[in-house]
Amino acid sequence: MGESSSVSERVSSPPCASNPQAWDMDQGGLTDWLRSLRICTTECPLLTRCWEARNRQYADGRGPAGVIWAGTAYTETGQPLLTQSALVEYGSAGNSRRRRQAGKVAA
Repeated sequence: MGESSSVSERVSSPPCASNPQAWDMDQGGLTDWLRSLRICTTECPLLTRCWEARNRQYADGRGPAGVIWAGTAYTETGQPLLTQSALVEYGSAGNSRRRRQAGKVAA
């Protein structure tokens, strides 16, 4: 009986619910994003429902902005990052932007 209640708890609570910042592309970096993508696609019992909800909410072809949702990472403009190379490039560009912004603040 305890086993079935833990299964229902997992189903009602996806991994992103306990740490939503880990699915935010403005947080962390490449290693963190890859970890979140792996957890999302391999451990989430609600992945199919999440994917369906994303597709309904963004039926016009736009993507959610700056998040990892339903196993896909999206830029701040909603463009999907479908490969590890795209994630690396996005992370490098983001690091450059942050360094430039930090330099402006320090100046």
